[in-house]
Amino acid sequence: MLLINTSLSKRDPNSFYLSGVDAEHGLLAVPAYGKPFLAVPGFEYERMRLVSRVGVVKLKKRSWKKQFGKKLGKSKVIGINKDMLSLREFSRIKKEFDKSRFKDFAKDLKMIRSVKTKEELQKIKKACRITDVILQRCIRKLKGFRSEKDVALYLETETRKHGCGLAFPPIVASGMHAGFPHHDPTSGKLLNGFCIIDFGVKYQGYCSDITRTVFLGRCSNRQMALYEKVLRVQTKAITLCKAGVRASDIFSFAEKELGKEFTHGLGHGIGVEIHEGPNLGPLSKEVLKDGMVFTVEPGVYSKKYGIRIEDDVYLVNGKCKVLTKTSKKLIIV
Repeated sequence: MLLINTSLSKRDPNSFYLSGVDAEHGLLAVPAYGKPFLAVPGFEYERMRLVSRVGVVKLKKRSWKKQFGKKLGKSKVIGINKDMLSLREFSRIKKEFDKSRFKDFAKDLKMIRSVKTKEELQKIKKACRITDVILQRCIRKLKGFRSEKDVALYLETETRKHGCGLAFPPIVASGMHAGFPHHDPTSGKLLNGFCIIDFGVKYQGYCSDITRTVFLGRCSNRQMALYEKVLRVQTKAITLCKAGVRASDIFSFAEKELGKEFTHGLGHGIGVEIHEGPNLGPLSKEVLKDGMVFTVEPGVYSKKYGIRIEDDVYLVNGKCKVLTKTSKKLIIV
């Protein structure tokens, strides 16, 4: 199998998953026989050699086949990840290994990554703890922020202070903006009504993802009841997440309870990517297994409001354990 990184913006997450390093440029080769190795440019060699869990060699020749032919053997079949390869890169591989045939390992890699090791789980737990600390501080300070962008900037700044990166750009959506699940924060004044804050960090390469909805202004009994309904559905959905259960069945439960205002999937796996297996959506064919880590995030959306509650959970001994601990009691500011 050959996995390719060509730039900062286009790196195969499976290369990091297998080697333990995030090489900007490089080629990860996994021979059918013998040890895997990471080939990188000379300027990256010393840095990668110190941190990689696989052997590191220098890229010296333009032809991969000429440089690594002996290491890779005859390579009658070469595994690739079509989800990450551009047409240009695939054309190059086909030209270099013109007597080989190719097999797409994208689904296989996703399946392997969907079940976490103990080491991976510890990193995700740490990411969740950091996320909880930052989000709780943010909510306590919410009255002092002027705009959605101010809130997002605070989350990003605190993330850097904790030595982490963002798992994704924070979503801060107040008032009618909360009706858009992936709203981009604006510089206008925070709007009264429900305010969705969706935020996650990346700790040592592993992601967290949490959403809490607070209320700005005076909350009516009807609005409180709507929030409580979403919370009940989320709580029940978490209890339904058990080993051996089809992911699509849990989505169907939430969809039945929340109706047409529930407009997205119920959850997704988290790991080296913010969205990976398993997928808790209507078309998912996945069955939940011990070791899986994923989100449970029902929501309702209209032209006037939006509510979403999201936690990170993992399956152990057949049942769900919640990793994100920030209170889900509706906070009114």
